[in-house]
Amino acid sequence: MQKLVLGTANFGNRYGIANKTDLSQAEIDKILSWSSGKLEELDTSEDYGESHTAISNHANNFKVTTKINLNEITSTQEIPSRISSLKMDLRCNSVHRILFRPCENNSAFTLRAVRELQTLQEKCNVEEIGLTIYETKELEFFANELEGPLTFQIPLNILNRSFEYFVTSSTEIREDISFYARSIFLQGLLFMDTTEVPARLREINPTLLALNENLDRIGLSILEATFSYIKSQKWLKGVVIGVSSLVELQNNLGVFENINLGNLDFLEGIHAPSAIIVDPRRW
Repeated sequence: MQKLVLGTANFGNRYGIANKTDLSQAEIDKILSWSSGKLEELDTSEDYGESHTAISNHANNFKVTTKINLNEITSTQEIPSRISSLKMDLRCNSVHRILFRPCENNSAFTLRAVRELQTLQEKCNVEEIGLTIYETKELEFFANELEGPLTFQIPLNILNRSFEYFVTSSTEIREDISFYARSIFLQGLLFMDTTEVPARLREINPTLLALNENLDRIGLSILEATFSYIKSQKWLKGVVIGVSSLVELQNNLGVFENINLGNLDFLEGIHAPSAIIVDPRRW
């Protein structure tokens, strides 16, 4: 059964193309207090502004995933001190999961870092380790080069299904690899009216119009269709979502828990946006 994981990228700074307001600490505390006992996991990162500080009073009520950017360190010997700093920021004795952001243009360093963390895992009180990646070629490479168990956080949504195609067609994906989906709403772009889409991204507008026309025909919202699609992916262990208020979280959780799997075969006929659109790094 998939887990809904609360993402905290916007707890430390403004995050998401459709997000126009900053979350107050009071609202963050409301969200986290309500979530305790209802959601098991939080997803954060050392590069999410002040998100570690924002969640620190509540971190011990959750299993926390955080991330380390390997582009910001020069030696694997820095990993233990980096983990100690993360724990201090989060005010907790353990971190459930640490994911590395791979080092650009140096896959060998990324491999060394993961293997080093595997040797330190018990000493540093880290239950799970892995990588947060963007492209299927990264998954193919790291899954072949590294021993498990490993967790991969990957982008997946109804307009970017490359990982679905890769994982479900691959005979090489091991049972000791877990997957968590992120960017399931394309940072809110899927919810935007075409008149509000920034000029640099308006290539997506015909796709959004076709998507909404089809969803109107079958009586589903973007939110419902997204969760229906995500829950049909049995290979996923969990999905990370961000919210801008407690009300939004309550609504999302209600839809996630109660949505029926709908017929989304029409997606095969929807024109897939270019990589510039489906990869927020290029925005």
